[in-house]
Amino acid sequence: MERTGILAEAIAAGVAALEAGVWASREALLAGDLLTGERALQRVLRQVGSAVESSVLAQRAQGSEGEAGGCPQCGRRLHLVGRERERTVLGLVGEYRFARPTFHCAACHAGHVPLDTVLGLGAARLSPALAQVVCEQAQKDSFGEACKSVQGSLGVYVDDETVRRVAEGVGRLIEHDQADRAQWQVPPDAVPERLVIETDGVHTPLRDGYHEAKVGRVAALGPALREDPETGRVTLALGPSGFCVGLECSDAFFPRLTREAWRAGFTRGVRQVVFLGDGARWIWQQVRTQFSHPGVDVVEIVDFYHASEHLGEVATAVFGAGTLLARSWWAEQRHALLHQGAAPVLAALGVLAARPDLDEPARDVVRRNREEYFTDNVARMDYPVFIARHLPIGSGAVESACKTLVSQRAKGAGMRWNAPGAQSIASLRALYHSAHARWDTFWATQPLTRLRLLPPDPHAAARAVPPVAAAALALPVLDPPVAASPGASTAPPTPPTPPAAAAKRIATAGKPWGKGPGYWGRVSVNHKRPA
Repeated sequence: MERTGILAEAIAAGVAALEAGVWASREALLAGDLLTGERALQRVLRQVGSAVESSVLAQRAQGSEGEAGGCPQCGRRLHLVGRERERTVLGLVGEYRFARPTFHCAACHAGHVPLDTVLGLGAARLSPALAQVVCEQAQKDSFGEACKSVQGSLGVYVDDETVRRVAEGVGRLIEHDQADRAQWQVPPDAVPERLVIETDGVHTPLRDGYHEAKVGRVAALGPALREDPETGRVTLALGPSGFCVGLECSDAFFPRLTREAWRAGFTRGVRQVVFLGDGARWIWQQVRTQFSHPGVDVVEIVDFYHASEHLGEVATAVFGAGTLLARSWWAEQRHALLHQGAAPVLAALGVLAARPDLDEPARDVVRRNREEYFTDNVARMDYPVFIARHLPIGSGAVESACKTLVSQRAKGAGMRWNAPGAQSIASLRALYHSAHARWDTFWATQPLTRLRLLPPDPHAAARAVPPVAAAALALPVLDPPVAASPGASTAPPTPPTPPAAAAKRIATAGKPWGKGPGYWGRVSVNHKRPA
């Protein structure tokens, strides 16, 4: 059928649904308040959308889009399984029901539905647009709250287990895409001259305790200037940012951070990389390994506020917590560090180390900070030069990112995660909060269809109900229950109550129907049935 004919039938179906829905809701529209009328009209419009889209999809299924050529995996001929296989899809504007042809490849032992691929559908019941909305809500709040938000705004009920499955599945796909540094890269004409890279860690509540999630932020730096309203210092302004999160060791996280820098233009025109971090040695060792590149000037800066915390640690150990001497010494050394660099601070620490009245714990704090922190980072604490060059000296941006990407979502009351679930949601959240075009670009790649091609989740078996518990319920284990999900759980898992019929189980020991499948095929026909 021609496209005009498809649209004509769809419009006719929509008009009929509209007329029927309006008449059915006339009392709410004519006699109710605005809230009641709007909700009634929302339901009518979903009926109209369902009729229109179902008609369009049914007609498209009868055309060439529903037919298959060769197998997309091996290229061999596909065998038609059925021409009227129905499918129901829950979408933004209604529930769509349509039938389409399905095929099977004997070589790959896989089924193929060409129209589903064209439409961008996956194994989930949700349409791509509704799945995008669900993921947006799931990365903001708990799965249960996301379910309520979708139902309240769109009038669509999606249970929290479906929300979890879709959000974590899309998060796994994002993890897969992030392994390719060519994904989401800025175009050559938008590569900045200068990048700022920051990293920090934040503790994440997993089921076996707290683990550190490392957060990275990469942003263009300058050429525009901005004035800090608190300090009055003028620094280069931050441009669009890209984020990444990893529940992994530093050796595995820094390649992830390097890929994020490459997307922003590193090695493709960036002339200077400003790296901000705390004084941990592992950070700077990785910086030298990952970001050394011909023609790129790498400026290493220790976050000024981390350095100030180390001065506070010394002041507390030597002069006592909260004392006037401690506050005065800390303020004096902090001012000297900001305006003169690390040299006067090292001199002051040397004076403290020479005091004969220090006890051994205080002496150890002074020695550790003097020899292992400030001495190692003298060049990275040249704050007067950095300020004169309008470079940032504080890592407040990445600390804010730690709260935004991890703490606000993962540290809800009673939440406990397993590592794959926490990583999936963190990756989903990182992509959403990166430059907005990246989120839209990702959803334009038919993620629900591509998700079906990912290898199965290796942790899915560990999330299933234990066999003993399943046998006690006399129910087949089809899907992992919510209580055993990799996402957050706000209360200890409660075993479901067995149905009344399961309380009295039929004793099958010794009975033919309790001896496994094909029993009667293995015995003679005249075999006497045992008592």
